[in-house]
Amino acid sequence: NVTDIIYYQNEVQNERNRFDEILSSMNTGLILINSDMTIKWINSKINEMFPKINHIGKKCYKIYELNDSICDNCNTIETFKTGKTTKCEKYNKSQNKWYQIISTAIKDKHNQVINVLEAITDITNEKTIELQLKENEQKFRSITEQLTELIATTDQSGIINYASPASKTIFQYKPEEMIGTHFAQHLDKSSLHIAIAAFNDNKKTSNLELQMKRKDGTLFYGELTGVQTNEGTLVTIRDINERKQIQEAVEKRLIALTQPLDNIDEEIVLEALFNINDIQQLQDEFALATGVASIITDTNGNPITSPSNFCNLCNKIIRKNKKGLKNCIKSDAELGKKKLDGPTIQPCLSAGLWDAGAAITIG
Repeated sequence: NVTDIIYYQNEVQNERNRFDEILSSMNTGLILINSDMTIKWINSKINEMFPKINHIGKKCYKIYELNDSICDNCNTIETFKTGKTTKCEKYNKSQNKWYQIISTAIKDKHNQVINVLEAITDITNEKTIELQLKENEQKFRSITEQLTELIATTDQSGIINYASPASKTIFQYKPEEMIGTHFAQHLDKSSLHIAIAAFNDNKKTSNLELQMKRKDGTLFYGELTGVQTNEGTLVTIRDINERKQIQEAVEKRLIALTQPLDNIDEEIVLEALFNINDIQQLQDEFALATGVASIITDTNGNPITSPSNFCNLCNKIIRKNKKGLKNCIKSDAELGKKKLDGPTIQPCLSAGLWDAGAAITIG
């Protein structure tokens, strides 16, 4: 009867109203689009996102994107064509905001798409953070690419997932060659336990000196500074091979100067004890101040330093001659013999000029 019909019509309307209330309470804007791209229905969230607009019956691309034609790569058109749900992220110039749009097909009983429901979410904050992170990453990479130190990151298992260009000069690997390898692969076995112990004891380690391996298998000393994060480990590596060699040379000099000669297995040479450039400067200043010629040789008379204040006869004539140079070397060897009662003074074997020499001894 009529009463029942009215009752069920009211129930349907009430159910529709409740459904509309549920959809309107969502934080996602909903738009029902017809096949001609006109708007059939919206929830209240769309009115909040796009206020002061008469939506119903209007072309979506005109009122939202201010375009005269359908947007390029429109995912709603794709859904109309395929019946599949599509998703995209779109920047809205008129509002200066980013939106995520998920388009879902509404089909009739014949499985034909009659409408598309667009679910629109404001993702401006997330997108802004994402773009800032990308910008920061680009800045980080531009800085690391200028450094002579290697910057590398690993995941929690120790697999390298980033290496700066310095990997080429330090390890002889291109960055892409290091990525995907385990960090331990680039350490000498003698240093592996040291690195493991350092990171097991602390989440951060500084100036850790380790022996490392280059691509060709040669070993070198590297200084590692690293910090563990939730994602893995960030490390900085500096090649300190030259510094270690200097340290070893200094230690060798100290041993040579302080140990009795009987305790030293190898021959001690002047170059191992002093910086020859410093000795040369000292010799030049001595020769200039005293007005004499000066040179330092080994025990066989072979020059260690360059001649200082030599006359043209010696420097440009006699020493340029093979026989003359041989006599000079022999003469310098005689002058440098160890003599406890003072320097040796005698005519040189080349030109008869007066020479004086004293031995340099250690121990």
